[in-house]
Amino acid sequence: MVKTMSIRGLGAPPDDPEKAAGEEAARQHRLRALGITAQPDREFDEIAHGLARALGTPHAMVNVFLDQTQVFIGLHTPSMQHSLVLHDTARMSRIMSRDKGFCPLTVRRRVPLAIKNVFGVPLFASNDVVDRFQVQTYLGAPLIDHTGTALGTTCVVGNEPRDWQQSHVELIKSTARDVLDLMYQRRQR
Repeated sequence: MVKTMSIRGLGAPPDDPEKAAGEEAARQHRLRALGITAQPDREFDEIAHGLARALGTPHAMVNVFLDQTQVFIGLHTPSMQHSLVLHDTARMSRIMSRDKGFCPLTVRRRVPLAIKNVFGVPLFASNDVVDRFQVQTYLGAPLIDHTGTALGTTCVVGNEPRDWQQSHVELIKSTARDVLDLMYQRRQR
């Protein structure tokens, strides 16, 4: 079993506005260089679908940070009813504010994040994503390209607390490498 995180164990680096601005500029430059846009992508959707199936979760995402948003270029949801903006309905959106969800913390930490029970982490107590989708568990890994730039994440969420195993963490990390490999291959074409 993987050690899951409490608020003290999240290990996010303290905010350094100058460093954050530099990382953001590098991220946007890399995403443009790789040709990544806010458009949904069938191949990344297939990766998300395979990840959800392999980990037995209702939601899986391939997420990049474009401009001031999180964009799910790959998405698997139970209904696969995708919208392009966050609505008031309980439908997973392709675009979400960066102050929502768990992926921004995963990107800041630059290491996988496994949360057994989201309700036990005060940081997420008033998070719209938790409330709207009844998210109770999260597992994500950052997409760190060969330049060292964190571009986004691969992640899954579920509706019941879950003990994440080391094999689950290895799978999410492997999937992140697969996503990056696909990005590089496309750029070379």
